[in-house]
Amino acid sequence: MGQAVGAETGACQAVFGSYTDAMSDKQTVLEAIRRLPEEVSFHEIREEIEFLAAVRDGELQADQGNVIPLEQVEKNLQSWLSKSS
Repeated sequence: MGQAVGAETGACQAVFGSYTDAMSDKQTVLEAIRRLPEEVSFHEIREEIEFLAAVRDGELQADQGNVIPLEQVEKNLQSWLSKSS
């Protein structure tokens, strides 16, 4: 899989600004698509929508307190990296 279109175009930054809480999922997707270049493929549009959905899911999980403290992530990462060496 290539790099997400939003990362290349900056669409995600524009869509996931401070105003997105008031936007419906449909409005968020339509705004993201509007900001994509005209020559974008269906595949790239799908990847952008999947990315937006994952970000929205992460925001909802964080709002519900389903987060892992940074210290725990760093500890896990060190453990994972040492196992792969």
